[in-house]
Amino acid sequence: MALSFDDKVLGEKVHNYCSSSEDEHSAGSGDENEPVTNTLECLKPPNLSHPGYPQTGPKGVVADYKHFKKLQSERDAEEEQKIIEYAKQHSLSCRPYSEDVKACEKTIHTSESSNDDSDDEFLTQYRQNRINELRKAMDYLPTFNKIYDLVADTFIEEVDNTSKDTTVIVFIYENVSSLSCFKI
Repeated sequence: MALSFDDKVLGEKVHNYCSSSEDEHSAGSGDENEPVTNTLECLKPPNLSHPGYPQTGPKGVVADYKHFKKLQSERDAEEEQKIIEYAKQHSLSCRPYSEDVKACEKTIHTSESSNDDSDDEFLTQYRQNRINELRKAMDYLPTFNKIYDLVADTFIEEVDNTSKDTTVIVFIYENVSSLSCFKI
């Protein structure tokens, strides 16, 4: 029995089957345009020892595992590369801190060498002006230099009636004759 083309494509096999009509077909049954092929030669199973074909034993499992790991590592490397490229595209570019420090030192050295004298004069004048301003501001603040003896009834009234700029110090003592109170 000769297989039709469809049967051959679908994988039908004629192993261990002999047909009496097989000889008639090869002897010239009438179709001269049809090429004569040996059906056993066409239906040979593929050579499974070829490295491209899958293996079903333990070696095949190990080979599949290695192939899977290789593909996984390639995919991970590709994803990591994409992440790095994305980070480079979306990150702000700036100098590292060490370069900032070097640049700052460089500008300080160049400014010191060129404007040393004028900067010193300016800073001393500015310092004197600022000290004078602070002294004038302190002169306008009230000073009291007095010690008041308070009782519990007048304590809240005396503290609340002082100005907000005045610092109130409360000294609680037992003995009035102690001189340490007057030293403060």
